[in-house]
Amino acid sequence: MTALTHRVRWTFTDGLTLVGREVGRLRQDPGELVAALVFPAVMVVLFGYVFGSAIQVPGGGDYREYLMPGLFAMVTFSAVTGVMVRTATDASRGVMDRFRSMPMARLAVPSGQTGADSLVGLPLLAVMVGAGLLVGWQPHRGLIPTAEAFGRTR
Repeated sequence: MTALTHRVRWTFTDGLTLVGREVGRLRQDPGELVAALVFPAVMVVLFGYVFGSAIQVPGGGDYREYLMPGLFAMVTFSAVTGVMVRTATDASRGVMDRFRSMPMARLAVPSGQTGADSLVGLPLLAVMVGAGLLVGWQPHRGLIPTAEAFGRTR
């Protein structure tokens, strides 16, 4: 095994350990997971049905075409804010100092956080897409290009 292969494997296993840490934290506080999944659906329904009929799009068009991208961006920003708060809390409690003193890969912390957020983010995305379809949102180009757009990172 080369040194690079060993290092990548070490980073991956340490990252999985930190994914387990985050999943265990969610198991301790299941209300946070439920809130993370229910809040976006409530926002879609609220803005789609309650406010959607009262808002007119200049030049015509469907309000939901603008609603869903805005809500996807809002939920993403909220999730990033939550990650920043948890990371700052860990740093203030000395968790990051303990991680630095341990024989673990430096990339394990961000990769573990990313993996844990992906475990919550994928069901959250499915809930939002489902709620959007319920309120009348329709992707214009079909299922495959829409899935590609969700998978694209920039």
